[in-house]
Amino acid sequence: MESHEEKLRRLYDTGQLSRLSGAIDKALDDDGFVEALLLQDSAGDWQLALELGQYLTLIYPNLLVGQVIVARASRHLGAHSEASTALRICQELVRRGAASAMDLDVLMPIIEAEERALLDDMSC
Repeated sequence: MESHEEKLRRLYDTGQLSRLSGAIDKALDDDGFVEALLLQDSAGDWQLALELGQYLTLIYPNLLVGQVIVARASRHLGAHSEASTALRICQELVRRGAASAMDLDVLMPIIEAEERALLDDMSC
């Protein structure tokens, strides 16, 4: 199995890391993008949101907000399996105590809403 460092090196060597880091720059240049994404379940560009989440989870694998963004964006893009996987990772991070109390206060309601929304989407 590929280590975290090996994965980063491979992504750097293939130029994918540069593409993903460009996504974070673009998302952060848009005032309110992350706030709307997380608090309003709204993004003008769900692919950009997905790339932002992927970048965050790549650089910081235990960062809960990165997995939440991947789950939400994946659901909006119709990638239910990827959304479900990201939500399972969220639950694992919470179970392991990898998230701060502040992260939990903000993100747990979002995770729970995302789980419900994914179930609703999958039942249609």
